Amino acid sequence: MTAPPSGLVATLLSTTCAAVLARAEHACIGVSPFNSYFLAGRIRQIARWAYERFARVDFFVPDGPSA
Repeated sequence: MTAPPSGLVATLLSTTCAAVLARAEHACIGVSPFNSYFLAGRIRQIARWAYERFARVDFFVPDGPSA
């Protein structure tokens, strides 16, 4: 599979995942602010990828004080 211009690739774990992705109704993206993977540029890249594909996008930050 070649990566799209965003460089992000959805890895489908089951046929159910494929059906959910095909509907593209909602994406919920978990972000850990203290994880070095989630720098501002990476969050922008993930957001751009999600907003181009899904009707609704929400971000979840599990640590209340960090939000």
